[in-house]
Amino acid sequence: MNERDSDIRAALLRVGQREHPDVPLTADELTRFLDLHADANADAEADADEASLRAGDVYLAASCAAWHDEALARFEALYWPRLRSAIGARGLSAAATDEAMQRLREHLFVERQTRRAAIYSYNGRHPLEAWLRVVALRIALALLRKTSARREDDDRRLERVLGAERDPELRYLKQRSSAQLKAILADVLAALEPRDRTLLRQRFVHGLSFVEMARIYDVDASRPRRWITRIRDAVREATRQRVMSELQLSPTECESLFRFVDGELDLTISRHLASEP
Repeated sequence: MNERDSDIRAALLRVGQREHPDVPLTADELTRFLDLHADANADAEADADEASLRAGDVYLAASCAAWHDEALARFEALYWPRLRSAIGARGLSAAATDEAMQRLREHLFVERQTRRAAIYSYNGRHPLEAWLRVVALRIALALLRKTSARREDDDRRLERVLGAERDPELRYLKQRSSAQLKAILADVLAALEPRDRTLLRQRFVHGLSFVEMARIYDVDASRPRRWITRIRDAVREATRQRVMSELQLSPTECESLFRFVDGELDLTISRHLASEP
């Protein structure tokens, strides 16, 4: 470790101790936490002397990773009630919310043979609470999909929506071109930049509102809305171009099929991204 890195970590410790005076953390414990993800944590360290909130969040996360009782108690006092409310708001019963909170606790702090505790993934780029909300909602939505009696298989949902379509021409085109269209949409989504895919996943798979996304990225709520609009428009246009060049449809047929694309784009995005690891 060079002198600059040492100074930055010392500054991070000072900020963390100031924000969490009753939470212990040694320099060695902080170093271990940061070194597990060197690339990501470099950003967190660089921010330590500029954004004390992030430095304090990294400090608390590192102390939790070291299993200090004081850190775990402060963590639960600060975040647990709001995380529970966020999970409950997604439609889970009280019992299912309890299960989701238990899964969240284990996911964050318990190491498995195949993975480290998830708290080590926090790198300080965004507020700890915003990062925790994404993790918690991902767990809650996975549990909801697994346990809800109203859950339907994605393909069945798609067939139900299409079956309600009263346009006979569109029904015919769907039967004729459905497999190719699904493949085109999947290719277009797969070709997106990683950040755009992350934004779409947060919006359409995790169900985050624009306000929640704004908290994660520390921006005005209008920004995520513009991001999603831009990405959806790009997906729609790329799909239109592929349909016109590959499916050999007449202009009238293309317009009918594009009505399907416009009407089912969000569902298709959700299906495709939710199926990814």
